[in-house]
Amino acid sequence: MIATFAALPGEPDLLPLLDAKPPEAAHWCFPRIDGDRLGFSAIDAPAELRRGAFGIPEPAPGVPALSAGLIDIVLCPGLGFTPGGLRLGRGRGYYDRFLAGLAPDCPRIGVAFREQVLRELPAEPHDLRMTHLASADGVHPAG
Repeated sequence: MIATFAALPGEPDLLPLLDAKPPEAAHWCFPRIDGDRLGFSAIDAPAELRRGAFGIPEPAPGVPALSAGLIDIVLCPGLGFTPGGLRLGRGRGYYDRFLAGLAPDCPRIGVAFREQVLRELPAEPHDLRMTHLASADGVHPAG
């Protein structure tokens, strides 16, 4: 199961990936905010996304959330990333709390435009690093 996201302005649009492979080749899930929690739910097509919290397209409330153990890889949005894997989110900690519940070996790939990869970013103790970064320069291990 691949956890991805529906892009906000300023984030790379990954929705075309859903059409790049036949449905049996990849199963996609998208985030949905429920209170102070971020969960992921599987959908079959981007048309199933609905405007949710903060105007972000997300699965409808009736679509069940997946167990974190079913997620094989996470594609993470962010305002910025460092080559070492630090991620600057939007400040509410949704992704950090969610990522902390994944298996330690689950790849966490920060997806960014080239100009969002910065030398330094502020970090807090609860910030979880990405294991990889993906940009126009390719996918590289963080670190």
